[in-house]
Amino acid sequence: MFLLQPLLNSINNNNIPNKLKPSYVVESLKKNGIDTFYGVPPNRFSSPLTPLTEYLQTYTLTNNNNNNNQRKHIITYDEQTALSLALGHSLTNHLHENNNNNNNSFENNNKTNIPCVYVEATSIGTTLKSIHSLFHSRLYSVPCLLLVGWGNQNPNDTLKNNKNEKTMLSVSHRLTENLLSCSEIPYSIVSNNNNENENENNNTDMQFYWDVVLDKALYHMHTTASPFVVLMEENVLISENNNNNKILKQNNNQEIIDQLSLHTTECLEQILKQSSSEAIFVSPLSTIYKNLYTLREKLVDKSLLDLLSNNNNNNEKKDAMELLKLKKIHQKDIPVESGCVSGVAAGIALTHPSVPVYIIEDDVSFLQSITSAVTLGSLSSLQDIRNGKGVGLNLKHIVLNRGVFPNHEIENNNNNINIPTCSFDVSLTQVAKAAGYYTLAEEPVLELSALVPLLLTLQDCDGPAFLEIMVKQDHHNNYENEMGLEFSQIKEALNAFLKRS
Repeated sequence: MFLLQPLLNSINNNNIPNKLKPSYVVESLKKNGIDTFYGVPPNRFSSPLTPLTEYLQTYTLTNNNNNNNQRKHIITYDEQTALSLALGHSLTNHLHENNNNNNNSFENNNKTNIPCVYVEATSIGTTLKSIHSLFHSRLYSVPCLLLVGWGNQNPNDTLKNNKNEKTMLSVSHRLTENLLSCSEIPYSIVSNNNNENENENNNTDMQFYWDVVLDKALYHMHTTASPFVVLMEENVLISENNNNNKILKQNNNQEIIDQLSLHTTECLEQILKQSSSEAIFVSPLSTIYKNLYTLREKLVDKSLLDLLSNNNNNNEKKDAMELLKLKKIHQKDIPVESGCVSGVAAGIALTHPSVPVYIIEDDVSFLQSITSAVTLGSLSSLQDIRNGKGVGLNLKHIVLNRGVFPNHEIENNNNNINIPTCSFDVSLTQVAKAAGYYTLAEEPVLELSALVPLLLTLQDCDGPAFLEIMVKQDHHNNYENEMGLEFSQIKEALNAFLKRS
């Protein structure tokens, strides 16, 4: 492991940059024969790799004069697909014919085309599985550069109100190095420990550190024909969005999004109003969960808040406060990692068939777990041998199709690049229908007038049932209070609720 901390604090040059531009990273990779990128865009609020994925999106759009250039950046929805594409790329480029051949030296291969894959540290387990089953020296033995968004050592600094995301990032940050070491995969860390308030004389030449890391990575990949990992910490990359907006809109579903009338918050509010009060909601740890949490507080506790503000009776106030506390403790919103939503929800639904269980996820989460959709859809053909009833009758699946990766819909969205998904080109409803779901509509819901009656039908019909809604994201991130409960509190609240049901 090569830990690259600031080495030149004594440099007295106010013009030295303390952050890397994605353009510099991409150009330096291109100069060394790494010009093809595969990866999963960040699916959370704060990611070190967001500037890079945004730049790659604009770079491929502004350099697509021929078909070859259009294939230089391929977006995938899971790490295994990204790494599989990278392996196929390596094999067809004859990267490594014979590991014992003297001609396979670093000097003779330093311009060889090597693929670059970018992923998040929260999915390091899936990434390592694919590396071991594809790239290992005793298997295909080919090099690959992996850029891993490594979160933040102190996520409290950047995730002020995202309690569960703080926990998830701190866990992945703590375990990633150990997992890489145990897996015998070499890695380097690109870190920027400079505080913005520190003296400018302490700025670090990040380009220098990146060049050193890249040299080490290239030497390793060319001499051993195996992958190398670069852990990119927070505040290393800086966004640069100086591209023509007209060009950016050529491939980001923006024309369709602009015509949509339904907003995410509006849909979620109707879902809560038109569903059973006993329903459990499982959603990805993203804007969906945070909006659900906020809306539930607003809808469930409004009468109690009115009582607190208008009633002078101290005893009634005390009772209201206890009830308010009880309702908050027994939240029925379960946040999980994107791509795991349907599996967790199905497990709850099968264990407690009398409790309505709603899957509420975005199109990215659905695409990441499309194999789970096939499993859930097939439940409609099964029967419980104890009572002859169908399985999964209490499972309701709602997909909020937004057409872009969620991470790029947050605050200051107008300055960010919308990275599109394929969900406006492929009918998710027809995919669900083919998988065995009961679909409430043949096409996605576009209007509020059509949504309300379908939600009422969804509540009463047998599952597994599927409903797709096309929405535009509310471009704000104004969460006044800390969002959500701790994971341990969520588990306790769920168990307490199920015992009462």
